[in-house]
Amino acid sequence: MDDNTVFHTTAFKTDEQRLAAANLPIIQRQRLIKTILYPYPKFKDAQAFIKQFHKPVEGGVADHGCIAGIVGQSRAGKSAICQYYAEGIPPEITDEGESYPVVYIPGAAEMTPASMAERVYRMTGSRSVPSMKTSSLIVNSLLKLKKAKTELVIIDDVQFLLFDRTRKHRAEFLSFFKQLADLDTLNILLVGDERIQAEINNIDYLQRRGGFPVNHIAAIGDDAKGFEEFRLLLKGVDNRLPFAAPSGLSDVHIADDFYRYSEGVVGRVMNLVRRAGYRALNEGARRIMLEHLHAEALKELEIGTKNDFFMVR
Repeated sequence: MDDNTVFHTTAFKTDEQRLAAANLPIIQRQRLIKTILYPYPKFKDAQAFIKQFHKPVEGGVADHGCIAGIVGQSRAGKSAICQYYAEGIPPEITDEGESYPVVYIPGAAEMTPASMAERVYRMTGSRSVPSMKTSSLIVNSLLKLKKAKTELVIIDDVQFLLFDRTRKHRAEFLSFFKQLADLDTLNILLVGDERIQAEINNIDYLQRRGGFPVNHIAAIGDDAKGFEEFRLLLKGVDNRLPFAAPSGLSDVHIADDFYRYSEGVVGRVMNLVRRAGYRALNEGARRIMLEHLHAEALKELEIGTKNDFFMVR
């Protein structure tokens, strides 16, 4: 999702609402499918964790100087959780100028300390980035955050910044995290895979800044309670699809195929629903059909693997 993402969270509860959504222009329907978000229980728990870390006292002020984490396997939904929280606290324009209370920075394998500092500039309203040495650019980006009255910096995919990097870059990223905390005006949320918790806990000057509390994002379990939660997720997604009729995603047999396919990983579910939804749009279908899901499931399977998902019964 890009920086302008607005998540689609509103359910279509009646036949009339579904029909109205199905009659929207195709570009709008595509956008709705792309940005569907259903706040399932683990999602809500993670939102509460971020909120409590950001503003630990109800009615109080934002905390500062601490580092926390959200960790979990790839495609478990961590990025959507963080982006959703950030979008709920947008920039503000007052008589005193612009403020950016929450800044979300997606990490990437190709990111350097300089490009991270550049990202901070852009996320705090700058249209251009000054040309200067990396060390000076980083210092000035920190001052930008302070000037922008930033309360929480969320850095996603931190594993790309710390692992399989040059020793110099790794040290610079760790130094950047420390300097963020040293501002003593904001908190830092580091998001990434399971390695992040052990890594930060082994770095005393980072771990001691709040103790590094962590929220774990795991796949939805396969026990009876987990499967019921999984079906509720599918029903919530189905209720937000811009089609004239329900797609029946939470039907027990279809849900079972979804679970076998995704192993309870929400990101895999959403990727498949999006692709099947696009196929249904192209065919002018009233809903996502089993054949749409079956065809799209094949695209993620290894060559030679039998595609027994979403078979037409």
